[in-house]
Amino acid sequence: MEKKIFEKIKANDIITIFGHVQPDGDCYGSQIGLKDAILATFPNKKVYVLGSGLPKFFKRISPMDEIDDGTIKNSLAIVLDVANKERVEDQRFLTAKDIIKVDHHIYVHTYGSVELIDNYAIATAQIIARIIECNEMKLTHIGAEALMLGIITDSGRFQYGATNAETFHYAEMLMNKGASLHGIYDILYQMDLNDIRFKGYVLSHFVTGDKVCYYQISKEIIKELNVDADYAASFVNLIADIEGYPIWCSFAEYEDGKIRVELRSKKIDYNVQEVAKKYGGGGHIQAAGCRVNSFEETDKIIADLVLLAKGGILMYQKELEAAIEAGLKAKEKILEIYHTHFDVEIKSDNSPVTQADKLADRMIRETLSKKFPNYAFLTEEFEDNLDRRKNDYVWIVDPVDGTKDFVAKDDEFTTNIALAYKGEVVVGVVFAPALNVYYYATKNEGAFKVSNGVITPIHVNNKTNDLTVLTSVFHQTKNELDMISKYQDKIKNVEKVGSSLKACRIAEGLAEITYRLSDGTKEWDTAAMQLIIEEAGGVMVKPNGDRITYNRIDVYNREGYVIANRIENILL
Repeated sequence: MEKKIFEKIKANDIITIFGHVQPDGDCYGSQIGLKDAILATFPNKKVYVLGSGLPKFFKRISPMDEIDDGTIKNSLAIVLDVANKERVEDQRFLTAKDIIKVDHHIYVHTYGSVELIDNYAIATAQIIARIIECNEMKLTHIGAEALMLGIITDSGRFQYGATNAETFHYAEMLMNKGASLHGIYDILYQMDLNDIRFKGYVLSHFVTGDKVCYYQISKEIIKELNVDADYAASFVNLIADIEGYPIWCSFAEYEDGKIRVELRSKKIDYNVQEVAKKYGGGGHIQAAGCRVNSFEETDKIIADLVLLAKGGILMYQKELEAAIEAGLKAKEKILEIYHTHFDVEIKSDNSPVTQADKLADRMIRETLSKKFPNYAFLTEEFEDNLDRRKNDYVWIVDPVDGTKDFVAKDDEFTTNIALAYKGEVVVGVVFAPALNVYYYATKNEGAFKVSNGVITPIHVNNKTNDLTVLTSVFHQTKNELDMISKYQDKIKNVEKVGSSLKACRIAEGLAEITYRLSDGTKEWDTAAMQLIIEEAGGVMVKPNGDRITYNRIDVYNREGYVIANRIENILL
């Protein structure tokens, strides 16, 4: 994807670079760093950074640009550090002739023709540094310092848990190109008297609870201290290192009564991102935020954080349990029919259907609708109602995935149950009834296999050579066979496996790649296995590199998909 982004940059003479509202060091640093790299590499291009930026760095690094609407319409727009398209500060990016999205947050919206999303990168600036290195782009000391600002701020000066070896690699690269840590620190952490007074207020008024500490700043206090809500919220890490309190947060009230919420945690066990998502926000596992309408809601957030601190609970635990219960109930009926003689019907799309498909579909819907009556459904054997698209939560169900395997009685069929939230799968369970195993995952909580009642965490392997490719038993295409032939030097084994089990085998490290380069699958075929493979550390994308989203009008996966243990093995 880094190469594809470079080719887009190379092909366009006018480039506009956008960031999010209330930009932080990573947003501003990524914007300026990318502009610098493009101009250093292609001096004749016109490159503009748009938004408010960070004024205190304008003198040392660079100010922002102002341009007319016509220039944007004729540009390639690159949006950095923004998962949600409504949070792009300058909405004129939507008028650009082409859009690229680069981000390190959890996926929310697709709004670019090319998207590079890396949730494992500590900062978007880290991804930009990777793009520069991969494409041998030039970079001046100004761009290096801007990107270093992004990495420093989003890594908490290299202290946050998501900081990894790549982070230090690019920090070294940027320092070698002239980035000054001392210069950045002087501006970031220099305090005036107002800073000291505000810190004094926070340190004398923070509240401690059960493993959670926080401070609340009303608009009256904000006015008295001569600051604003964004400033007040930004000091959240002032209470980060209190022993015995692994979760901390800040609440700051705007003039209109809305509350800015910042949530932080010491360990990935405490996934504050899920709490933020519950209240319409987002972010990272250990650093997230949201907006709420009153201090009454902040009381609820604190209660959720205390509950999280006590057990590290899954935000979708109840949904996961319901999906497993529904699948196990359906399993009994499916096996009962499987071990007898049964009739096979042919549907209008020429796919087979059995009584097992229909009965299991009904049983699963009944079980899930009782527990979650307000959630919508998209299932293979039930008439689709597009009103589901008005619902944030949609169960996506394939009662028997691999009906041809079921009819052939080769045991390699599955039952797939997934829950999508705003187009993103957050719960996924794949049952293999005849094999007496099932796989499950919840968003940001890892992937697991259950065999004979024993739960085992699963993870993809790291192989990049001597690869095993899994193909469908009944749905091989010429494109797929040609792909395998093309990469014979890297591929050692080709094995046939039925249904969603191909993805599950890769998730547990038993194979590396599977292709489906045709339009034969639908959302219910892929939703559950996509989450399992991603939570196991693998990757699943369309052939063009884009992620698959859910609860669409057109439920067909028209382009097909590729699943691999590592991004390097997307062999196209």
